[in-house]
Amino acid sequence: MFNHTLKWLLGLILFLFFISHIYTTNKDHMWTFDESVYLRLAYQLKNSQPYSTLPLFQDAAMSGRQLPEYLARKLFIHPPLFAQMIRFSYLMLEYKDAHTSQELYTVGRFIPILSSILTLWLVYLLGSRIFNPGTALLACFLLCLELNFWICAQKIWIASFLNLLVWLTIFLYLKAADNTRWYLPAGLVFGLALSAKYTALVVLIVLGYTFVIFRRRDFKTAKPYLGLFISLLVFIPWIQMNYQAYGYEMFANIIHLRKIDAFYFWLPLLLIFPALLFILNKPTVWMDKTRLTQRILPAAALGMAAAFWGYLLLQPDVRESFCKALTWGEYPKSGWSINFFRKEPWYFYFKQLPLYTPFHFVTFTAGLTAWKKCLQGKNSEGYTTLWICALCSLWMGILWKNYQGRYIIVYAPAAMLIAADAIMACFRRINQSQDPARKYLLTGFAAVFLWLSMKSAATIYHSGILLNDAYY
Repeated sequence: MFNHTLKWLLGLILFLFFISHIYTTNKDHMWTFDESVYLRLAYQLKNSQPYSTLPLFQDAAMSGRQLPEYLARKLFIHPPLFAQMIRFSYLMLEYKDAHTSQELYTVGRFIPILSSILTLWLVYLLGSRIFNPGTALLACFLLCLELNFWICAQKIWIASFLNLLVWLTIFLYLKAADNTRWYLPAGLVFGLALSAKYTALVVLIVLGYTFVIFRRRDFKTAKPYLGLFISLLVFIPWIQMNYQAYGYEMFANIIHLRKIDAFYFWLPLLLIFPALLFILNKPTVWMDKTRLTQRILPAAALGMAAAFWGYLLLQPDVRESFCKALTWGEYPKSGWSINFFRKEPWYFYFKQLPLYTPFHFVTFTAGLTAWKKCLQGKNSEGYTTLWICALCSLWMGILWKNYQGRYIIVYAPAAMLIAADAIMACFRRINQSQDPARKYLLTGFAAVFLWLSMKSAATIYHSGILLNDAYY
């Protein structure tokens, strides 16, 4: 009966999310440049024209507007799957020779909205698997109050669609713990994610680490490697398109990362990965001594966390941002400039995330004891996967140095699942306490939760519905 009620509540959340986005996205004066790019690319594909932004670049040049040079390439830099999905949405259009931008936008917006709704449903499935249905439903509720997730669902950006494919890959991978056949559909979806945007490689990194830590028994089975082979097969059409357009120069065009960023991104991974293999396959003496391990791990984790957050709290802009996140009437900045947050410090996302929703504070706090659940928890593999995905997506966003919220959209589901688990754990601890002040603690807990929820809802209403602005 309880699970049946939860499913009805989930359906209500998804329905309200859909209705609210249909109501708030129909504002043509709020379109962003990237939306116009994808709408035009999809329309070109519909009319059997090349997958290129060169016509857009030339039209802008004739009108005196200078666009970025990458738009003058023979092929658009991102793979075409997202544009193809928008193209399919054009099947809902009335048949005629030409369509207005408003007509294209009206049907194209269904792709990010439906992608976000499916992501919410996927978060429920993930939460039910890793934690329990109650925690999963709470995570869906929190994700609906996350401004970055909300705005990305409103915009015809690739972020929401990529977010869906990334988390679907992770979900199928986790199911492969029960049956290795799930590696095959996981590989298929990963190939689709790569065919949407190269940053889907974060999945390979996340699952690579969890595979080494938790799935060493599958090293000698064929299914994981067959799944990767399926991913390659799905990605081959895009490789072929690049080869036809550029020849052997295609590799330089596919890798769209600044060299120093790529170096600092891959170097830690190349160092950590073999270290994990060595530690897990040949345990050292100190790992065998339980008491020593129990002392070292908590002290090291808390020490590093204290040093990190101590450094951040010394920064005046971080303290100001944290105060705004908790103060009624303070709302995030929004803007249209492509360089709006280009010159921010490396810790920008850590001060900006609480402005999306103050429930990110809960995720930050949960990180202080995350090591314990990752090593000893009942569902340690799933919990560890959430943290690795969250940290890798933040790491990629920081190194990219163009601090737009949509570039770390993959972080949002992981963060809200972690926050929901921490909230439920706190509630259970208070509720099961024999302390005479239990009812006062529960009242205070409910008041804090209500305050954070109302603050998040007010931010959504101000920035997501009234302004419907591009949030960076």
